Formats: sequence, structure tokens, C-alpha cells
Amino acid sequence: MRGYHIYYQLEEKENQYEYIDFLCHLCSILFWKKNFGTIELICNEEYLKKIKFWGLDKYYDDINTKLFENIPHKEKLETFWSYPKIYAISHISKYVDKFCVLDTDLWIYDKIDFNESHQLVAYHRESSYYFENGPYSDPYKYIKEDFDWSVSPVNCAFLYFNSKNLIENWIQICDKVISEFNSEKSPNSADTIFIEQRLLTSLCKKLNYKFSTLIENTYIPGAEKNGLEWDPIIGYTSDNLIRANNIKHVWGLKKLYSDKTIRDLIMCVCKISLDHYFAGWGIYNVQIYDNLMNNIDFDELEKIKMQNYETVK
Repeated sequence: MRGYHIYYQLEEKENQYEYIDFLCHLCSILFWKKNFGTIELICNEEYLKKIKFWGLDKYYDDINTKLFENIPHKEKLETFWSYPKIYAISHISKYVDKFCVLDTDLWIYDKIDFNESHQLVAYHRESSYYFENGPYSDPYKYIKEDFDWSVSPVNCAFLYFNSKNLIENWIQICDKVISEFNSEKSPNSADTIFIEQRLLTSLCKKLNYKFSTLIENTYIPGAEKNGLEWDPIIGYTSDNLIRANNIKHVWGLKKLYSDKTIRDLIMCVCKISLDHYFAGWGIYNVQIYDNLMNNIDFDELEKIKMQNYETVK
């Protein structure tokens, strides 16, 4: 299965914990190649410089920086930062019938089965329950057409596509929404989440297409992070626990890197994973490995080794 990373760097931001991001990025590349095959990168030149600095360019089967040179809506990408991903997916679909797109901070330990006959497979469902300043705005703010907005949005950290028509319709609507958008930017990235997570599944319903998810749990934005942010809870069956724990996704924890506990958890899980599946990986990734070894808490590492890998979500 052909996999893609897509990344459009909007601006250079100082990040003292950047090595953690690229440690996770390394996990995403290596585990995809182990389980599914080739992986390609579509990015802009700014991001390619980062990839080369951390030595990850050597792992990609192809790197495309030309596509984003003339990307539309450049003046609105701060608001609609997920659009480059959609734009790149549209490009890929012109040449590839079936493919996956995954975030650079998501990896799957062992090969996972999903229904390849469906037009769309995403990571998991999300609750669209509205709360003030939440990630889901009134859809009629963006589209006046008749859609069934009761369909659950999906987390798009993992996407499998099996329909060129779905993608063509998707980007046409996105282009229209962005072109006509003249409002102030909504909090919590609600505008860009609409064109990606919210629109995609409702469009599937409108086109009578089938979609499913890697795990059947629904994430509830805004809920307390005590396990009850999932419905049903992760691990409500043994099969669900195994399947959910087979996937790691850092996402929101990036905002908490100032917390040493969070940094230690991510670094330790990554190191244990890489050591187990890719012995000697540090020899080929000196820049990342040295930063990891200079910052990791070895006491915490031993504690986490004694536990089952916790879900990084």
C-alpha cells in the first residue's frame, strides 16, 4: 500500500523540542515501510530543509516539493492549514487509485487490516457536539447546500482513499468554501477542521459512499482526559484494546512539551519501539539519537519498559 506524508510549513518557529517531533516522524516512516511498503513525502522547500537536517530524507521513496510552489489560497492558509493536505491528495488521486495519507506523528506497530473496498477509511470518529470555542462550528457558516451534518466527523491523522470521484468533489467544495470565506478566523482551528474532518464524511453520505475507521471508538473533544473522552472507552473489549494500542498518535501532546512528564513519555515510547523493531537504528540516525540520549530520563525509561506501552493520544 502506497503511503504519503504531506507537510506544508507555514513559517519558521523556534522549537527547543523539535527533536521529539522528528523522533516521532522517524517512527512514522520506519513502521510504515515495515508494514505497508513505500512512503513518499509531499512538502514545501522550507520543510525539506528540516527533513534533511534531521536526516530523514534518505528514507523516502520519493520527495515532491514542486507541487506546493503554486498552491492556491496562499493568503488564507494560516486559517485553512489543512488545505495543502487536501490539495496534495487531489494531485495523488490523478495517478494512484488506492493510497493512504498519514500524519508524521502517527505510526502503526504491526500491520493492521481495514476494509479496502470502502471509499474512505479514517483513524476514528469524532463527536461533533457543539460547545463554545470548540473545534466544530455551525456548518452553515461555510456551506448552504443540503448535507446530512448528523454524520460523525472523523480524525484524519490516517486516511485511506479508494475513490477519485470522492476526492474531486471534496476539493471542489473546499476551494469554493475558502474562496468565499471572509470571516474572522475561528478559535481552535474550527475553519480548517470543517473542510477536513467535518465535510469529508458528510460528503461520503451525500455520494452514497461507504466509510469506516481503524478503531471504532469516538473521541469527544472537550471532555476531561481521564479515559472518558472516548465512547466507548478504549479497551472495552480485548480486541479493541489490542487494535487501539497498535496505533500511536502524538497530536495534542505536542502542545504540552513544556511538561517533562509528557516529554519523557513520548521519548521513552519511541525509544522502546525503535529498539525493539529496528535494532541499531541510532547508528543511522545520529542527529536524532544524540538529542534523544541527551534528554531522556533513564529512570522513567525503565519504569515504562515494565509497563505495557501506553496509548500516546
